[in-house]
Parts: sequence; structure tokens; C-alpha cells
Amino acid sequence: MALDFTKAQEMLVSTLKAAAICDGRIYDFLPESPSKANPGHVGQVYPFCILGSYAGDENDVGNQLGEVVFQMLEVHSRDRGKAEAMAIAAKIRAALHKQLFTLADGASMRVIWRGEDINGPENRVYFCDMRFEIKLYEACT
Repeated sequence: MALDFTKAQEMLVSTLKAAAICDGRIYDFLPESPSKANPGHVGQVYPFCILGSYAGDENDVGNQLGEVVFQMLEVHSRDRGKAEAMAIAAKIRAALHKQLFTLADGASMRVIWRGEDINGPENRVYFCDMRFEIKLYEACT
């Protein structure tokens, strides 16, 4: 049985939304900026978080078949200075680091925070790139 990483991403999103990270503005894409040519378009409301790139491979995760996945999370903030981006990153760490989750398909995952970098400002936006290691385990049947 192949592990379904989309279920793991769904769990990440629901956990971050339940923790009220960025008032629930968690995306898997960069929202478009509002424009006058597109009236009624919501666009970017800051701060927000994006599930960034991920990479994984099958690995020995103990005595079960599993995968190790490296997931990037991006925090985008327009507040002055890095304080808001740092505070959001701390809330994300508290919600995810060393947590064990059971997924909808019966598989489980353990999330480990591996580091972060805060950059900016670029167009008045601060970016916090967070790195997580996720160990996915098949459900025991």
C-alpha cells in the first residue's frame, strides 16, 4: 500500500487552522494580489501561510513500512519588523513539533521541526521558511 501524502497535508492544514494560525489563511498556493482589473477578487490578506515544496522517499522508519517527507511551510507577514513572522512561526512549532497524528486512511505521521529562516523585507513582506520532517507510517492491518 502506498502512503498518501495528501492526507498528511490535509492534517497539517486542519491542525494549523484549528490553532488559528494566520486566522485560518493556510494555502497550498500563493494567492493572487488584488487588482483593479479583477473587482471582487479577495487576493492576499496578510499574514498567511503556504504549504511549500516537499520531497520524500520510502525509508526505514522503524519496524513499519513508511516514508520520510520534508515539508516546507512559508509564513508571509507585512507587519513592521520580523516580530509577527517570528510569533506565527512559534505558534506553528507549538502546534506541530513532536506531534503524532492519525490520518483519515488509518496511517499515522510524526512531525519534527527542523529549522527556519526569516528573510525580508521584500516589497514590505517578511518571509519565514520553516522546515519539517514528517515520518509517515502505514496503518497496521
